[in-house]
Order: sequence, then C-alpha cells, then structure tokens
Amino acid sequence: MEILIIVSLILSVSAILGGYYMKYQSPKDKQMNIGFKTERAQSSLEAWKYANATCGKYWIIMGSTFLVLGLPIEFVFYYFKGDDAKMLVLVNCTFFVANLIYWTANVSKELNNKFDENGMSIE
Repeated sequence: MEILIIVSLILSVSAILGGYYMKYQSPKDKQMNIGFKTERAQSSLEAWKYANATCGKYWIIMGSTFLVLGLPIEFVFYYFKGDDAKMLVLVNCTFFVANLIYWTANVSKELNNKFDENGMSIE
C-alpha cells in the first residue's frame, strides 16, 4: 500500500515538474526537441509557444490539485482502512492520469482550432 502512495506522490510531482518545464523552460527556438511535440505544435514558433504554455499550465494545476487534495484523501483512507484502501488509490491514480491525457488532448484540439497546418494563426 505504501508503494501506491509513493507512486501517487511521484505522479503529482512529475506532473508539476513537467508542466513547469513546458510552460517556462521549453526551447523557444527552432530546436523544439523537448516539450509538447505534435505536428501542429511544431509547425510554427507561435504554435509551439502556445501549446507548451497552455499544456504546462494545465499540468501544473492538475499536479498541484492532486498533491493538495488527492494525496491527503489517500492518507486518510489508508489510516482508517489500511490495506483495504488500495482500490481507492488505484482509482485516484487512474483518474489523475486520465485527466492529464484529457488536458493534453484538449490542447491539441485548441491548436487545431487556433492554427492552420502551416502554423499560421487562424484568428
């Protein structure tokens, strides 16, 4: 059970660090080697910056929320239920990863709506 809680902690910290990197530290030049790597995001520097800033923001919010709310809930259930709380921790981790995937897909959809295939802004 303790391993699952450690995995939850690693997931949330990884999301925060990954989001911070995407939002603030991703390459701002033509390298674009690490970050939100899709064809649409790499089609122009403007699209690249938008994708990394937006996805990074969502990842930071999700990781922080999970760290502040999800982990304490897991600890409370573990305190009262012991090893019977394994299913809650697994569901919580699955929900967290599903949310990260959802927000990443959402950013990809936003890119398709805001930029054409050449990376030029539609708006």
